[in-house]
Amino acid sequence: MIKEKLQRRFIALEGSDILTQRSDEAEKPAYKIKGTPIVYNREVVLYENQHFRLTEIIETGAAREALLRAEQVLLWNHESSKPMAARKNNTLTVREDVNGVYIEADISGTAWGRDGFEAINSGLVDKMSFGFYVNEDGYTEERFVENGKRCCRRSIKKLDRVVDFSPVTYPAYQDTDVQARDVESIQKDFDSDEAEKTNQREKVRANGEEALKMAEKHLKDIVN
Repeated sequence: MIKEKLQRRFIALEGSDILTQRSDEAEKPAYKIKGTPIVYNREVVLYENQHFRLTEIIETGAAREALLRAEQVLLWNHESSKPMAARKNNTLTVREDVNGVYIEADISGTAWGRDGFEAINSGLVDKMSFGFYVNEDGYTEERFVENGKRCCRRSIKKLDRVVDFSPVTYPAYQDTDVQARDVESIQKDFDSDEAEKTNQREKVRANGEEALKMAEKHLKDIVN
């Protein structure tokens, strides 16, 4: 269950996902980044061990309405005290297209913005995270077993709010308490499903045995 709590997801930055652009004007050099931190229809692994795998897909159009419900900011490494750009002062542009959510940010205005530009440009920082909320009716989960491993594929159909984007050194969600509770909840669902299937099999077996006994009794009555 992922509703009501701030969620964070990250992608490893690829050439097409994020680009840097520097304008070396003498009086006021500009440092800009642009790219697609939310990519639609890309299945990503949120958690995996020997026995379990959780993946997630954000479907086309999932962020369309969510982008209207909040004024997003670009943060450095998730730190709210280090905003790099924001929609409210027109240093951050956010738009949605068929590929996902595209951003353009002028991060020239702060020291950490300029330092962040250099870290991204050099490849030291190669991940981008985004924060969002999703309601219970905004996603579906498909549970199945593949090669003996329990698998859950989550499809997010509608985000409630997208609140921030952030270049990050480390992914924000991996091995966190929230993620652990999420996985534990899904595992319990698997256990519940398997218990229900076992109960159904037992009922079928019991009903079969009862039917066989009745058939044997009926046959004896005919013979007698």
